[in-house]
Amino acid sequence: DLAEALCAPLGLTEVALSGGVMQNLTLTRELPLALMERGLTPLMHIHLPPNDGSISLGQAAWGRRALMLE
Repeated sequence: DLAEALCAPLGLTEVALSGGVMQNLTLTRELPLALMERGLTPLMHIHLPPNDGSISLGQAAWGRRALMLE
């Protein structure tokens, strides 16, 4: 309900689902379905974990970018 209420005024249709909470099996199964029922598109991890692994990859990518700009 909250995602729908926040997305509607902004015209958003996609909701990113990430973080440690997405390691909860019930949320991982049920939340995307609930969002789709409201016309929203859930964006979920496929190749990376939703927790620290993705944070680490993001930090590494940012560090590489910073080094390339020097």
